[in-house]
Amino acid sequence: MAAFWIGLGGATRHSRALEQVGTAADCSDRAELSYSAWYQLWPAPAVELPVAVQAGNIIDAAVAVSGTDVTISLRNVSTGAAVTKDIVMWGPETDSAEWIVEAPAMCFEKCTLLPLATFGRVTFTETSATLGAHTGAISDSRWVPFRLTMGVRNGRTLAAPSRLVAGGSSFAVMRSRH
Repeated sequence: MAAFWIGLGGATRHSRALEQVGTAADCSDRAELSYSAWYQLWPAPAVELPVAVQAGNIIDAAVAVSGTDVTISLRNVSTGAAVTKDIVMWGPETDSAEWIVEAPAMCFEKCTLLPLATFGRVTFTETSATLGAHTGAISDSRWVPFRLTMGVRNGRTLAAPSRLVAGGSSFAVMRSRH
């Protein structure tokens, strides 16, 4: 399984909230691949969005917070399907902005990280974050950007982001082949 999402908050182990929207690729126990669009206002569970997604689709997504009002938007640019949800959330966090590719966790009594699906490259383009009246790309001097690689298995990194390009607003995440 692999999830591709953007979000606000949730960047530290002390975070109490995360507002996120994205897509996922999942494989059933019968080895059938499926795709979905979803949002999550963590710690609440993820909610599926009524937007069909397929491999290779171009997705445009946004998360905005004003007080306790959270607006989640996701549009499949490839098909034109779109959805916007306005949700009230107690205590949203806005101390960070993230663009993430990850292996999701399955949580019941405790959380277990699922295996990361094999994928080639996922590209995030024209990224920006807004704080007050200021909007800037990831590389904007008002932000403190940092890159994370995804886990190490048998001494090898599973996935890693590229350097920022296009004026600091675009990057790709590549899955290691091993």
